[in-house]
Parts: sequence; structure tokens; C-alpha cells
Amino acid sequence: EQVPESDDDDGVLIGSVQGLIQSLVQYNRHGAPSRTVAAFCAAGLDAIAKRAASPLEALGAALAPLAATLPAHCLAARYSSYLAPLLDSNFSTGTPTNRQWFYQLCNEFGQQTCEPYATDCATGEAGLPPSVFAPFSHDDDLQTGLRLCEQLFGIRATPPALWTGKQRGWTNVAHGGRGIRASNVVFINGRRDPYSSVSLLPEQLSAAQTRLGVRSVAIANGSHCVGMEATSAR
Repeated sequence: EQVPESDDDDGVLIGSVQGLIQSLVQYNRHGAPSRTVAAFCAAGLDAIAKRAASPLEALGAALAPLAATLPAHCLAARYSSYLAPLLDSNFSTGTPTNRQWFYQLCNEFGQQTCEPYATDCATGEAGLPPSVFAPFSHDDDLQTGLRLCEQLFGIRATPPALWTGKQRGWTNVAHGGRGIRASNVVFINGRRDPYSSVSLLPEQLSAAQTRLGVRSVAIANGSHCVGMEATSAR
């Protein structure tokens, strides 16, 4: 059992809750029947209807089937435990895919999580509404993410880190947004994946991009990373 003892620990616990829900949405209807958005919502509503559960208790009931798949059925709640495997650069003993993702996040994507109203996102895009995760947000969420970049890779002066609340703006400037100028690139999208909304879909390709060999595939009812899955177990 892990009990938060610091603000960083609180952030890890909140991130664990967010991560389960975000993963569920990204991979909706892929895997166990309990791992669907519909099943998640039904569990929470059932707890309210049958036990007059509070919002927090309803969230716990909805999360329970997802948490059951975790080691010791427990959400991470210690920053030190969260950081340790990410610091391990050994491909066999560490968490290579997570570490690689954070490198891209810190050094290329520049899309740290923060709420539009948070103090460290005050320089971001005006008029953005709070997200569904606003109740879990802290005012220093962005700084927490940037500190992790420094601890993992010593990254603190690259454009994404300096862009503060304008991460999406930096990414579009650096990589071209949907007007990306490239050749022989294929964008693979699942229509059910929320990330497809910030990708380049087939109907958004320009004639100039098509001439350069840029292609886009959108898989109906596909989730996140669906293009990496085999069609069968063989």
C-alpha cells in the first residue's frame, strides 16, 4: 500500500487516476469487456443508484475493475517509486517504452499537461475551457512535468520546456501542424482514438502533400496504436 506524503506524491496518485481513464478512452473496446468507457460509466452510476455513493465513491467503483489489473491492485502514489524505473535506461530492467515516450514529450512534443486556468498555463491560448480532469489539477502541474524532464534527461532549455503554456503552439510551429511539409510519410489513425483529432486524417490531406507521397489511413472503430496490432494471434 502506498500513501501519499508530499505534493509530488499527490501528483503521482492523481496522475495514476487520470492515466487509467485516459488509457481507457484511448483503447476503448479493445481488450477485456470491463475495459470500455461504457462499463466504466455504468459502474459509477450503479454505485450511485444502489448505494447513494458520493462522487468520490462512485469514481472508486468505476476505477476498481481497471485497478484490478495493476500490480497488487494498487495505484501508484509515491513520486520516488514512479521516478525510479524511468531513471533506469537499461532496456531489459527499466520501462523502455515509458522512458522513450517521456523523452519525446520533453524534447520534441512539448505537450505537458496543465489546465488553462492554472497559474503556469496563464500564457497559453485564451478562452480554453477546463478539461474533464480540471478537478484533479494543481496550479503547478506544468512545472511538475518540466521538473521531471530535467530529472530524467537534464532537459530544461529546449524549446518545449521554454514554451510554458503554449505547448501546442510550439509543436505546430516546429513540425508544421496539418500543413506539415514532408515526403513519404504515412499517418496511421484510429477513428476512436482521441489523438486522431490532432493528427492528419485522409480528408485533410492537401494535393501538394499527396504529390509528395504523404498518406493517411483512418481505421474505423480503431483505438490508439491500432495500426500496430496484429490481425490475429498468429
